[in-house]
Amino acid sequence: MTSKQRILAAVAHREVDTIPVTPRLGYASTIHFGSGDIMAHLRLKSVYDYDPQFILPGNHYPFFDPFSTFKDCDGIRVEIDIKDEERVKRVTKRYSTPEGPLREVYLVPKPGHKEFGESPNPVHTEHLVKAPADLKRLRYLVPGTDPALANDYLNTQAIVGDEGLCLATVYGALDHQAGSVMSMEQIMVGIYEDPAFVDELIALFQRQLIAQTKVLLEAGVRNFFCPYYYHSLSAGWSPEHFRTLTLPLVAEQAALIHRYDGLVFYYDDGKHMRILPQLIEAEVDVVETCTPPPVGDFDLAEAKRAYGERIAFKGYVDLIYVLQKGTVDDVREAVRYACEVGGEGGGFILGTSDSMRSGTPRENIDAFFRYGREYGRRE
Repeated sequence: MTSKQRILAAVAHREVDTIPVTPRLGYASTIHFGSGDIMAHLRLKSVYDYDPQFILPGNHYPFFDPFSTFKDCDGIRVEIDIKDEERVKRVTKRYSTPEGPLREVYLVPKPGHKEFGESPNPVHTEHLVKAPADLKRLRYLVPGTDPALANDYLNTQAIVGDEGLCLATVYGALDHQAGSVMSMEQIMVGIYEDPAFVDELIALFQRQLIAQTKVLLEAGVRNFFCPYYYHSLSAGWSPEHFRTLTLPLVAEQAALIHRYDGLVFYYDDGKHMRILPQLIEAEVDVVETCTPPPVGDFDLAEAKRAYGERIAFKGYVDLIYVLQKGTVDDVREAVRYACEVGGEGGGFILGTSDSMRSGTPRENIDAFFRYGREYGRRE
């Protein structure tokens, strides 16, 4: 089987020659080729026998970018003020819209500083949206659909061929969108103090992502990577909140994708064991990253027993306490367990709980791929 055939067969619970080995590569490609781009992922197949998943842009999320100029948005003017501080740059952005002004402030770590994450990520100290009146101004900043992203996807898919599976990323309504223009704490408080305001904010971005998803589908895209980690139980939401706030959003996107015979790869690198029934209700095809304790809450044996015939699972191997901080024996045992338990009855793709991080021992990375194939064989 080719890598693409193998991944798609696993999703469909069909027989595979070997369980797909499809981690979030991150550091694994940079240690060999100094890059994490698509060509590096393809070249990595000459080093490791694995089944790559190529994550391509499918929608815009300019609200996460402190230096974005919103050049595609009509009727606004943007002023950016950058002040140099000891370890960060303070970026203040002021927007003039026909309905009035907006302002936000970021802290952006200087190169070499990773206080805010591996990338490192910028951090808001002041968000754009502070009150209901800001929503009519925010509408001028929400980008329209971008058909060109479909061309990028289809061109990459033509290059990749059967060497892996390409997915177009369309972020959930909170992810880098509503959750970036307003703090998550304010949104969580707002669902009690002013639920109509929060509903209107989220609906604004849901309309955009549905429109963009449809543009991609009509252009021929069929496989979608759908991150919902801002909606995660690990972000602070309860299963009850998930049902009322997020489930309708996921179900709407999944129903649209399925009308075109597409696939939904639902991504949440936090806790999602308690919402698996809701994801099945939304008709998600694959859920990842299935992170076990202590970081996550995923019980692979219980998930397979209770839900394994109705949804596919991807991931499971802990990137921190197994891959980065563990031994080769720890990696071997985690991979063995994942393949034996997850592979029972199909519907399983071996992966990682997020991208492999810098500082992960080379021997552990080697072991992940080696044992993935050794324990994953089904012939």
